[in-house]
Amino acid sequence: MKLSEDEAKRFLERLCPLQETEQQLLCPRCGRNELYSGLYFFLNSLSRYAHVYICEKCWMDEALREIDGNPVPLTSWNAVLPFVLRGEIPPSDSSCQDTNASAGPAQTGEIHNSSQTV
Repeated sequence: MKLSEDEAKRFLERLCPLQETEQQLLCPRCGRNELYSGLYFFLNSLSRYAHVYICEKCWMDEALREIDGNPVPLTSWNAVLPFVLRGEIPPSDSSCQDTNASAGPAQTGEIHNSSQTV
């Protein structure tokens, strides 16, 4: 089953509350760069195509691609790509922790372990 841009957008926009509570700190577009956290969270950039925070590098890339009229499809974003490759539709339950696809199990474990040691 092919994932549409609208379905990808709905999935990505469900990440925003996780980002605001700092449960999802990797950029959903590239999956490499971390978002600002704590007192500097306000410095994060909103994507032009979905209501979700992205890193500065991706924000600049989006701006330049918009000038050329050549945006990166939402289905190519790092947080959505695993579902596209498997031919699946992302889970619709917003409370599901699998929506943290771009953070992966390693980062989730690090956050959990660091909160236990404090």
